Amino acid sequence: MKTRTLLILLLLCICSLGYAQSGRFFTADKELSNSLVNKIYQDRKGIVWIATEDGLNRYDGAKFTIYRHDKDDKNSLLNDYVHALFEDSKGNLYIGFFKGLQRYDYATNSFIEIPIVLKEGNTKFNAHVVCILERRNGEILIGCGGLGLFRLEHDPKEGLLAKELSTPYKCDQIASLFEDNQNRLWVTTENNGAFCETGKNTYKNYLKDETEKRNDVQSICQDKEGNIYAGSLNRGFFRYHPQSDSFRPILSADGKQLTVKTLYLNQRGNIYIGTDGNGMKTFYPKENKLIDSNSALATFDFSKTKVHSILEDQAGNTWLGIFQKGVLLLPNDLSKFNYIGYKSVNNNIIGSSCIMAVYEDHEQTLWIGTDNDGIYAIDSSGKLKAHFSPNGTPSSVPATIMTIYEDSQNTLWIGSYRDGVAKMNPTNGHCEYVHLKDENNNHISRIYHITEDNQQNIWICSMGSGLCCIEKGGKRVTHYHTQSPYSPEKNTLNNDWINSLLATPEGKLYIASYYGIGCMDIATRNFTSTYGKSNLLEKQIIYTFYQDKQGNIWQVRPMV
Repeated sequence: MKTRTLLILLLLCICSLGYAQSGRFFTADKELSNSLVNKIYQDRKGIVWIATEDGLNRYDGAKFTIYRHDKDDKNSLLNDYVHALFEDSKGNLYIGFFKGLQRYDYATNSFIEIPIVLKEGNTKFNAHVVCILERRNGEILIGCGGLGLFRLEHDPKEGLLAKELSTPYKCDQIASLFEDNQNRLWVTTENNGAFCETGKNTYKNYLKDETEKRNDVQSICQDKEGNIYAGSLNRGFFRYHPQSDSFRPILSADGKQLTVKTLYLNQRGNIYIGTDGNGMKTFYPKENKLIDSNSALATFDFSKTKVHSILEDQAGNTWLGIFQKGVLLLPNDLSKFNYIGYKSVNNNIIGSSCIMAVYEDHEQTLWIGTDNDGIYAIDSSGKLKAHFSPNGTPSSVPATIMTIYEDSQNTLWIGSYRDGVAKMNPTNGHCEYVHLKDENNNHISRIYHITEDNQQNIWICSMGSGLCCIEKGGKRVTHYHTQSPYSPEKNTLNNDWINSLLATPEGKLYIASYYGIGCMDIATRNFTSTYGKSNLLEKQIIYTFYQDKQGNIWQVRPMV
């Protein structure tokens, strides 16, 4: 069956919108009010709120707005030390402060104080709000450091209040609140482990060790299978085992316990673990694996950061609140990628030169050609395998490598900007140069692309010197150049300034040039037989091609 080839125009656009193409790092130098980030939260409107120790930050996807306390405005932020953020099922956004609690009014862009009242004497108290939770029954609980649990209630005279609750357990140094899928309330503390309410006025105390001076449990979460996990600052990461009614530790790969600050179940069912000084980890429940997730996008040593808050937003982007540094945003599409380069503290293995070519060979080695720094090899695990740099000898790799290609015989070809084309030994980097000549017997130096057709002919294009074919077996080289005067009806190469080539299974060689697209029928070496002329999209600059599984050919040109 004959495959139909369809040419489709694909404009190469440079996107400048938001953070769609790369990670972002927000700091107090530009966007944030402060780098001491306590909480990141997204409301149902899609607004991202960032609580810091010096102001509240609102990000609407385009700009940041900073809120601070104004002593002359009673509806301004109650306090600049913001600790907790939570939106209830009715769309009310609550803000917890070092001294107090407020609700945000979207209509007036103002803040309304909610009094915190002690049960003794019904007196108002400026409590330190550390966490807020709405239970499935609609009850909204407030955790206050030094005091314990409070509940939002409507008073006929005073309106909305946060009233102190009596609990059968001591949770004055509360850290977090969580309700599991069995509607059990978990209360974690900084000094007394974690409490689980098993019934009315009944509870169980977990992760309490009498020999420990502090049993600092910061976070509880539950995976999609119903397993419960706990994170402790001084005792590590744990999973609950119902058979023994106890929590058992899960250690990192190096056998060390983690300093866990927060746990977050992501949309894929894995658990992000934010630590206090060890970066971020990810636990995969199905595989029972705990691995490092330290971002190579960071320009600092991420493995030593304090990740105090984690958010996966509605678009799947991950926000990391890094205490003392700012907020790192990792777009959803970057979850599939890992940055390698000089901007990464953890993955700076290929120098700082511009990348000109990337190619993966049959052993899954990634070859990276650079501008003036030779060629790098990275193995399938992401580790540096080799770096061959120019050394001035006749067999040296070129300084600037424009293209890399492995043929059907596993020969690795490299094309350079100044030194022509060579076959490179992947073990030691020694190069055997193939000296190509143009129609005037001049050396062809600027090689931009190399490919192989289904007859094992090697095709090499140059910038300014046309097209060469190393015929099967390598004993004969044929050179093609534009015949003058040029005419599209003439059986000739359409332009000598060639960016890229595409050899198709149908036996066609497409040529991306600075003057349009050429197409050669490889069997007859004819430039006009396929489309009736030697040039398509005449006078257009064409950068490269891609043929998809349906046989469509996509071509890329600059945006005009």
